[in-house]
Amino acid sequence: MNHRCLPIALLIGLLLSGCASSVEMTPADRTRTQTASVNPVVFKGPIRVVTMGQALAMGLSGALGGAVGGGIAGAVQSSTPNEPAARATAIVDKNGIKVEEMVREEFIRQASDRHLFRLVDAKGDAQIEIIVPTWGLMVPDPYQWALRPCVQAMVLMKDPSGRVIWRDAESSTHLNLSVPRHTLSEYEAKPELLKDGFHKAVVTAVSKLMDNYARK
Repeated sequence: MNHRCLPIALLIGLLLSGCASSVEMTPADRTRTQTASVNPVVFKGPIRVVTMGQALAMGLSGALGGAVGGGIAGAVQSSTPNEPAARATAIVDKNGIKVEEMVREEFIRQASDRHLFRLVDAKGDAQIEIIVPTWGLMVPDPYQWALRPCVQAMVLMKDPSGRVIWRDAESSTHLNLSVPRHTLSEYEAKPELLKDGFHKAVVTAVSKLMDNYARK
């Protein structure tokens, strides 16, 4: 098993244990946190794909409406074998599209550009762990064939004692019009379209996290 892929049971336990809920940083913790390091390992859940057929079968509220409130956590896959998910996975694997690395790199870039805290290689005042609980492709509505990349990013910031001082999660959903949509066949013919779509989704999700941190 890839050490960067979070086992499903662990992921479910993590979310149910309350890690999905936010923890706001206190003024005292913010004052103490001037430097931070980012864990090089980013855990991620399995890819999720909701096609037009699935959306029609489940209904708009089931397939898409539920995903609006929780990123793409509400997305479900069709009965095994899931041909769309298998095709999407093949494109991702063949072309080295690593969403978890995109999230980490974008988080580091935005944190540095916005001077929210100074990033260091050592432990520093805090250590940041990044998780990608859900990610994949969804139809914008059940009457379109095209699929839009979606990403949910979660951040946990801990002080040297291991206490969580900031925890937050944000998503780029199927409703994000800044992310282009294409069919699986188009993604297979031009994998750069999928990579670009995931990158745009990652930028959106991470930007929301940075905005949340900045306004605390």
